Amino acid sequence: KASPVIDEKGRVYFGSYDRNFYAVSDDGKPLWQFKGKAQFTASAAIDAAGNLYCGDTSGTVYALNRDGKLVWEYKSPDFITADLTILPDKVLLAGSIDGILLAFRTGQPLAKKAWWAKYLGNLANSGFDEN
Repeated sequence: KASPVIDEKGRVYFGSYDRNFYAVSDDGKPLWQFKGKAQFTASAAIDAAGNLYCGDTSGTVYALNRDGKLVWEYKSPDFITADLTILPDKVLLAGSIDGILLAFRTGQPLAKKAWWAKYLGNLANSGFDEN
């Protein structure tokens, strides 16, 4: 179901039912793979800096750098089923099967104490501990 995303250099990124998220060069050569916790069924998103955001059926949203290294992960209560989207103000949206819409600021690490996107009454819904 998920569509691949393609960066400005023609590299293709996609998740698979085998629990891996892949990067392939514009000439089809494998670049890297990242092992998730479950199947990837939603389309990923890529930001202007080349960071990738993907979610799997374990309910985990991952932020990966352009080399496929994990930057952060967030565990939601249910499957990530909706394709991830980045809004113009650099907010990442991820929807889960339970009807919850998660929102994260791209390019920033998650707070260690954040347990969901409005932690500590953060009105920006970024999931960041701004204290």
